[in-house]
Amino acid sequence: MLVTLPHVFCFVVLVASAIRQIVLINNGHQMDKISTLLLVIGIICTSTLIINGLISNEWSPSTGLMGGLIGIVLIVLIIITARSQPIDSLLIFVSPITGSFVLLAGFFPSNELNPLTRGNIIHILTSIAAYGTLAFAGLLSVLIGWYEYKLKKSPLSPTIAALPPFDALTLLFLNLTKTAFFLLAISLTSGFLFIDSFWNSGVAHKSILTSLAWIILLCALVRYWVYGVVDRLFRNTVFSSIGLVCVGYLGSKAILEFIIIPS
Repeated sequence: MLVTLPHVFCFVVLVASAIRQIVLINNGHQMDKISTLLLVIGIICTSTLIINGLISNEWSPSTGLMGGLIGIVLIVLIIITARSQPIDSLLIFVSPITGSFVLLAGFFPSNELNPLTRGNIIHILTSIAAYGTLAFAGLLSVLIGWYEYKLKKSPLSPTIAALPPFDALTLLFLNLTKTAFFLLAISLTSGFLFIDSFWNSGVAHKSILTSLAWIILLCALVRYWVYGVVDRLFRNTVFSSIGLVCVGYLGSKAILEFIIIPS
């Protein structure tokens, strides 16, 4: 399958939403009805193309499809966060990147993997979405730490002044953590129920490390629900969970390999 008109249309809409966001920010405004409409159209188009792509591939995911899926999760989280904090400037980067993955899905529609069962599908989709969300949370954690350090200095550099407010980035980081926690819970549950090799000796360390990562996320969120703060300890705890996931899987490719081609 080559790139079709819907792929190009979706890419253009997402890029147009980013351009609209740049114009709004330059004029001192936030998201308006036009930018929101473009994003909604982009989300619907991307979601439709992802579903159609998975169906045509017999539910075997490709890099483009999974990149588009992660992009949609991030866009939705940014939109939700932007309702209370001025975080919409991040859409300038996330929207066109998501559109690029949609084009990639058109150029390279399939990884030529074996057909998957329904349980495998749920596990793979939620796993990759969770790992992508955690990866973005990890980058944001580093940015917030650097931001916090720079805020102690005056005057503020132009780079700091151009970033969204500290509280806005912190709220987005919290939303990313919550989303990754629930996605990882679904991933682990589906893996335990549907993947025969989930606890096999060859991959048991991956399952154990991911379970530990989920428990660490749970501890971080329980602490937040009790004390209501997203501080350095919270960020470090989440970052340690991300480290365990990275050590356990070394990327989404390892997940697909041990599910579809068990050693």
